[in-house]
Amino acid sequence: MTSDMTCAGNVGPMETDPGDAEDAVARYLREQADRPLGDALLASGRTLAPFSQALGLGAENLLVKAIDALEAQDEDRATALVRRAVGLPFDEHEEVVPAAAAAHLMLFNLVTDVMEDSPDDDERWLDAALGILSDSDGPARLDVRDVLVAIAQDYDLTQNERRRLTAGIRGVEPGPELIDRKDLPPEELEVRVAAIVRACRAYVDALDDAEA
Repeated sequence: MTSDMTCAGNVGPMETDPGDAEDAVARYLREQADRPLGDALLASGRTLAPFSQALGLGAENLLVKAIDALEAQDEDRATALVRRAVGLPFDEHEEVVPAAAAAHLMLFNLVTDVMEDSPDDDERWLDAALGILSDSDGPARLDVRDVLVAIAQDYDLTQNERRRLTAGIRGVEPGPELIDRKDLPPEELEVRVAAIVRACRAYVDALDDAEA
């Protein structure tokens, strides 16, 4: 089991500046709206696919860099990167907030990638996940719980893993999934996304400590 991976799982951060994605999206929207029937096309979603992926990758890239900034103990840079991700426009094609979707998937992919690479008798992936579930603050606990619930539903765990996972999430009350909270004001969304970024950083650090 290794932890030297990006926190977005198998998809690494984009090589381009994330600001390029923000500018490209805004430019694309303006160009489409200026075309005949542009507003109708935008409303139908037919023209949205070309930049929908750019929004997701842009948010992912910003959040991966925020995680790296935390490793470097650069809190101001991490906060600024999360804020830029939160500021990306709503993804009308996928009907998600890019920063919320990217943050959720980063945490899910991080935990499941480590789990899938672990031998059956190696539960360090779960040790680290239960550790951040216990140590995280309120918002992050909800998202870590959601990830563990999804793993319990979708993966073939050992009997001991399932027992430990079930016991670990029992004391955490479920809440609305972040990816479904399209109504969150930017300030609250930033808090939720920042909490997940910190949870990803804590997960990687816990794995590194376990392997030391």
